[in-house]
Amino acid sequence: KNYTETARELNILDFDEKDLIDLEKDGIENKKVIILVSGCQGDFHSALRRLADQESLIKLRKGDLVVFSSKTIPGNEKKINKIYNKIYEAGAKVITARDRVIHASGHPGQKDLEEVYKNLNLTHFSPIHGESYFLQKHIDFLNAKFPQIKTNLIYNFSTLHLHADGTIKVTHEEPRELVFIHGNDMPIEKKKISERRKMATQGTVLASIRQEKNQVRVRFDFVGLPDLGTKDLALKELVIDKLTQELKNKPIDNQEEVLKVEIRRFFNHFLGYKPVTVVHII
Repeated sequence: KNYTETARELNILDFDEKDLIDLEKDGIENKKVIILVSGCQGDFHSALRRLADQESLIKLRKGDLVVFSSKTIPGNEKKINKIYNKIYEAGAKVITARDRVIHASGHPGQKDLEEVYKNLNLTHFSPIHGESYFLQKHIDFLNAKFPQIKTNLIYNFSTLHLHADGTIKVTHEEPRELVFIHGNDMPIEKKKISERRKMATQGTVLASIRQEKNQVRVRFDFVGLPDLGTKDLALKELVIDKLTQELKNKPIDNQEEVLKVEIRRFFNHFLGYKPVTVVHII
C-alpha cells in the first residue's frame, strides 16, 4: 500500500483512489482486480506462498492470472516451482519472465546509479553488495564516469581502514569459519551441524548396555530408522556375544568403539547405509 501510494504521488502509477479495494471490507467476489503480492522467491511465510496454498483471504480460481515480474534467484528454483504447480492446481495460470519481457528488477541500473552519484559529493566509494564480478563492474563504471572519486574494492574478510588523516587502506585477511547461532543465541560448531545432517539422512542408533556378573542387559533406541522386526533380537545377540567373548575384560572405551563399528556394519548389511551410532556401557 505504501509503495503504491508513493508511486502514485510520483506519477509512476496513474489510478483513481476510489479504485482501491479494502479486501476485508469490500471483498473481490466477481470483480476484476489487480493484486500486488510479495514473495516471488518462494519464501514460506510470504503472501504469495499462502495465496498459492489457498491459505489467504484471496482464493485463486479458474481464470486468474499470476504474473511473476521477478527472475528466479539461483537456489530458489524448487520453492518457486512448487508455487507454480500449486497455482495451476487451483485452476489459475502463470506468466514469468521466460514467457514475456516483464522482468522488473529491484536493483538500480547504471543510469540510475549515475543519477545518484551526480547528486552526491563523494570522495571515496566501496561497493559492498553483490558477486565479485558485479563489484568490479561497479568500480569500473564509477572510474569511467566519476574519475575524481577514489574507489576501494573489498571482498569478504577484507578490512577497510579509515585513518584520521583522511587516508584509506584495504587489507585482506584469511577466510574464517562461519559462526552458527542457534536457539538462545548460542554458537554451535560447524561439525555439530554436520552431525545433524547425518542424523537427518541416516537415522540414529542409541545402545545402552549394563554388564552385571552373569548377565548383559542391552537396550536400543532407533530414531528415524525402519522397523527392525526380528532383526532387533539378532542385533542384541550380536552385542552380547561380542561382550561375553571377544571383548571380555577389555577396557570400556575399547568395548564401546568395537560395538559401534559392529552395529554400523550390521545396519549397512540390510539397510545399505550406516546410521549414526552411540554406545554407552554403564
